Amino acid sequence: MPSLPLKYKLILAPSVIIVPVIFVIFLMLYYLNVIGQQNDTVRDWAHTTDQIQIAISSSAQLSKITEKLAYAKPSETEELFFNYIEQSRLLEGSINNPILREKVQNETLLELNEISRDLKFNENMDITSVASTLAILTPMLEQLYNILQAQKRAKYIDSNEYVKNKTSTLASISVSVLALCVLLGIILTLWITRSTTAKIKALAKNANLVCENNSSPGDKSKQFDELEDIALCLSIMSNRMLSTITTEKLLQGIENERSRIAMDIHDQFLSDLNIFKRSVNQKLKNIQSEPLSDIEIKKINTTLDELAFTLRGIIDDLHPQTLDMFGLKAALQSYLDRKLSSEEHPDYYINIDTNIENQLSLFQKLSLYRILLESVQNIIRHAHCSRYEIDLRLADDFLVLTIDDNGIGMKVDDNTLKRGHGIFNITQRAYAINAEIHWDKSRFSSGTQVLIKLPQRFLNKDKTSTADIEVSSCVQTV
Repeated sequence: MPSLPLKYKLILAPSVIIVPVIFVIFLMLYYLNVIGQQNDTVRDWAHTTDQIQIAISSSAQLSKITEKLAYAKPSETEELFFNYIEQSRLLEGSINNPILREKVQNETLLELNEISRDLKFNENMDITSVASTLAILTPMLEQLYNILQAQKRAKYIDSNEYVKNKTSTLASISVSVLALCVLLGIILTLWITRSTTAKIKALAKNANLVCENNSSPGDKSKQFDELEDIALCLSIMSNRMLSTITTEKLLQGIENERSRIAMDIHDQFLSDLNIFKRSVNQKLKNIQSEPLSDIEIKKINTTLDELAFTLRGIIDDLHPQTLDMFGLKAALQSYLDRKLSSEEHPDYYINIDTNIENQLSLFQKLSLYRILLESVQNIIRHAHCSRYEIDLRLADDFLVLTIDDNGIGMKVDDNTLKRGHGIFNITQRAYAINAEIHWDKSRFSSGTQVLIKLPQRFLNKDKTSTADIEVSSCVQTV
């Protein structure tokens, strides 16, 4: 049976609890509705008995008014007639109440309506007849009240018992469902925890084997949480991967540089050497018949000097001897004077303190030299500037190298950093010496500034090979 994915396992436990809880909520709403209907029924019975009481009270008042009318003076008759009309309307309204009509039998209702019509006020009504009718109505209403009151009590008892049963049933179902939810929640939690923990432990064990070459699976020396172990291992692996990528890129750059130098030697130096060789061989064949003149000997010496100059330039590109002998400023000045000092190239200014150079290792000098050459080549190709300046100084516990130009500037974003091979090489060389690198606006009114900050604590650390490269956590590109 295939294992359930982790995301479904995490959803399963809440779902198993939520669904029964929703069921209990809907069941509770249904029972509350039923109980509300029972309460409405009891309330209707109470309203019915209240209407009968009003009818009985009105009938009694009519009886008193009728007795007074039999002996009333003419001055008192009008007020008594008004009271009679008011009480007769109350009596009629109570008898015709819709809730009362639902609870009383039709025969009784017909009889009550007939009596009510007989009791309506008119100027020619017979007081004696009204009194006899009221004498029949009042006992009839009292008897009906007793019947309805008994029915109301029975209904109230039944409703109370029904509500009690429903409440008890609802409580039992709710408790049972909630207990089942808790039990299922505990079971599922234990199952998910056990299955997930087993995988996490296996992953943490494998991660420790990858990140710690000398550790064994049963090593209990570190008391970390498994997730902390995995996170720590991923951090170590990320740093190692970044260091490996940096090393690979530098090695790739070295190989590219070797290929370029090999092409220069093949296409330029060897070609000139072969031409010179053929010329010398031709002269040697004819040397007995035609001795070499002073002009030809001078031409040979000049050709040899040019070949030596070409070979020296190739060697200097491979590893600048001037850098080893005279330092960063001299090597950079020599390169710029030799290759970029013509009129079609922009003016430049170099400010490098030789005392600061003495604090740099050979690897750091070479890395900064390559960064400067790559930055200058980028300026020549893309900046369209008339001037650029190079400055190396110490500031706030940092060795700060800036290259400013007054060109058109450039927008440096993630796409530029990924796309530009030269920018990538500059970034990786800065990483290799634990330096920060930033691209910003130039100090001129236009153009770009390359800013490299090397913490002073990393100075005088001898790094002469790519195998010694470390990646500092403070390195970042902006």
